[in-house]
Amino acid sequence: MNRLVLLLTGAFLFSDVILVTAQPDLFFGTRGTGNQFPGATVPHGMISLSPHTNSSHPVGYLAGDSVIHGFGTVHLSGASWPVFGGVTVMPGVDGRFSAVKKNERAVPGFYQVELQETGITASMAASVRSGLFHFRWNQSQAGKRQIRIGLNDQLGGPQSGFTEIINSSEMVGYQAGRSYGPSAVPYTIYYVLRFSEPAASIEIKTRYNSQFPVSPTLFLKDSLTVADLSFGNQADSVLVQVGVSFVSIANARLNLESELRGFDFGSIQRVAASLWQEALGRVSVAGGSDHFRTLFSTALYHSLLLPMTFSDVNGEYPRPGGAGVNQTTGTQLTALFLDYGWRTHYPLLSFLYPETMLQVQSSILNIAESQAWLPMTELAGRETFQAEGDPATMVLADSWFRGMVPANPVRAMSWMVKSASDTLRRNPIRPGLEDYIRLGYMPADADQPDASVIQTLDYARSDFMLARLADTLDMPNVRKDMRRRAALPFSLWDPVQNRFLPRNDQRGVVQTTADPRFWLFRYDWSRQTLTDSLGGMKDLLKVLVSMIRKNQISLSDPVQAEWPLFFMQEKAEVWRAHQVYRDYLLKTYSAGVNDYAASNEGAAESSRLVWLMMGLYPEQTGRTGYFLIPPAFETVTVQRGGRLKDQRSIIIVAEKQRPANYFIKEVSWRGKPEEDYFIPHHSLIRGGELKLEMNPRIVQVLMD
Repeated sequence: MNRLVLLLTGAFLFSDVILVTAQPDLFFGTRGTGNQFPGATVPHGMISLSPHTNSSHPVGYLAGDSVIHGFGTVHLSGASWPVFGGVTVMPGVDGRFSAVKKNERAVPGFYQVELQETGITASMAASVRSGLFHFRWNQSQAGKRQIRIGLNDQLGGPQSGFTEIINSSEMVGYQAGRSYGPSAVPYTIYYVLRFSEPAASIEIKTRYNSQFPVSPTLFLKDSLTVADLSFGNQADSVLVQVGVSFVSIANARLNLESELRGFDFGSIQRVAASLWQEALGRVSVAGGSDHFRTLFSTALYHSLLLPMTFSDVNGEYPRPGGAGVNQTTGTQLTALFLDYGWRTHYPLLSFLYPETMLQVQSSILNIAESQAWLPMTELAGRETFQAEGDPATMVLADSWFRGMVPANPVRAMSWMVKSASDTLRRNPIRPGLEDYIRLGYMPADADQPDASVIQTLDYARSDFMLARLADTLDMPNVRKDMRRRAALPFSLWDPVQNRFLPRNDQRGVVQTTADPRFWLFRYDWSRQTLTDSLGGMKDLLKVLVSMIRKNQISLSDPVQAEWPLFFMQEKAEVWRAHQVYRDYLLKTYSAGVNDYAASNEGAAESSRLVWLMMGLYPEQTGRTGYFLIPPAFETVTVQRGGRLKDQRSIIIVAEKQRPANYFIKEVSWRGKPEEDYFIPHHSLIRGGELKLEMNPRIVQVLMD
């Protein structure tokens, strides 16, 4: 057929992934809060073949919707705003494409659905940057087979793009978008589509059925444009290969040809299942309820969707912050969302997937080399600047302390020091840094007085981590300066109210409607300093008890979720932390709950669930290790991966584990009793058995 260029501004077995724990529920989190998609992808995959029921939804899919309009190719797990979507593919019959879904089935790496009106079974499996659709019609419709390609069908609305029909079996193109809320992040997704048999005809038209005149080139902008392909009656099915890239059509083709071997659906499905088997198999659990075992596998699955692969098989990826292409010898990742992830997500990757965490470190530093600043909430190589503080320093330092030392430690440290000290030009990582250094705090803004305290605390926390790193690198001057700055929040301390209060640049206290008690618990890197200012830990914990009893703290908030850890500082009060976390699991995620309690942007909530159910909670600031909290299972077995595969398994055994026994009465590690409800990271990764004797609430109470 003639080449047309447009410019736009089954026969296989459905099988589960065999897991020791339980099958993840891929439809969990698809009902409005978690913003998850059920489609086929692999751990940290670039491509994800998933149904679209609502193009204005962040991931295009809501479980409550009944009609599927197409299957997208790139999605951002947990997104708060519509973004990506990619070229869409949808089978149809005789001009009818949208159809009611039924009998949806999804396991890691595979998705299948029956389309009611058209009688088509749609199946899909994925690799890292490419995937395969399998569409099967019933015999009576074999001569009416059609596939509609959404050429300009991004989530959140069309922007612009390009498509070229190479021949009757191949189409290529790109879709350029600008999305993700007020940041309007620009991105371009290139694609190559190949069909298992040549199309008998191809029509290009708008969604309003206006067919375009035949022309070698055609310019369109902001139009919902589709290509309708009709096939003969040779068979009852068509398979569609798709490769994607953020760099070029040539790279999308290279990705496809490197990862897919023909149209062998079973082969790609087995490879995807194997990848998920290895990833999810790092942790196995026994005991506990069926519901919690499924929830655990599901939360771990969703935690492994981010960050996404950004580089192609040849190592190329768009240069962060500008035009051009970079190249890496490893894997460049995107959708880092460091502000959401530094508390739970990246410590989880450091603990279970150290090889992935090294890629995260490298990706952060590659971005810094290109844009001259560390990233914060990077997406598709662009900074969204939707964060506060200096989250890259938190992620780099925490993973460093957990044993993942960057390839060039001095260079990595230099980028963190730059974020903390560069006042010569506008500092996008720490805006207002000059005032912070000059005054010892961030002065209050008339419109947002609370930011005075919050930003000061965030900057000081990162300074504290820099001081710890400076110790390891023998940088005494940096250590001294950052230690001093880590205590700067007390420039905002009011000795009468015993609270941090916002101040203006004249050092006067600024009135605020916020409850200043909330700011106390954000000072979490030197709890002893805080308690000394309050006259002792008891008074601080009384405040926390009061707030919990009045339901003023939400554990679905990633910041507030850590506040019960203050109870862990007093042995007689540890039971309160255990009770709060146990109640959160039992009440918020009881049987029948089918969505996350909070946004899962940056995999923050799913990662927190994994930690809570394992019985560990990561500590990043004062000490690098894990607080011990009640696990949801009788046994948790961890096998870390990557370069540490030769290490022994970590086995957590909860004796007398049941809902009523939420207090850890006694702890032993590697056969020896432990007095503390905390275990250092370097000790835990050596492997061994962590035995917890579970009991009902203790009798001795200080503040009931």
